[in-house]
Amino acid sequence: MFKGTKVELGGEEYLIPPLSLAKLEELEEQFQALGEPSPTLRERLHKLMPILLASFQRNYPEMTEAALRNLLDLPSLDLVMDAILRSNGFRLVKPGETPPVQA
Repeated sequence: MFKGTKVELGGEEYLIPPLSLAKLEELEEQFQALGEPSPTLRERLHKLMPILLASFQRNYPEMTEAALRNLLDLPSLDLVMDAILRSNGFRLVKPGETPPVQA
């Protein structure tokens, strides 16, 4: 099991680790799409699901997309995305907030 950020979902604790470099490279477009507006919740979830699933499957390879969709709700989705971004060294920038300068 890889070290990561603990989140509680459905009364169980999950450990969300950083993604491997190979998986980050594979999901680069999905991460970039997080900064783009999505007109519908369905489109937003479509962009997020590959990142969510890959993040869970690193420590929980048996996790399926259907199981993850049933496990998450809107409040926990924000919590999990924050854990994923933080464990991978990213930071969510809120609307109107200036992103940090890259060196």
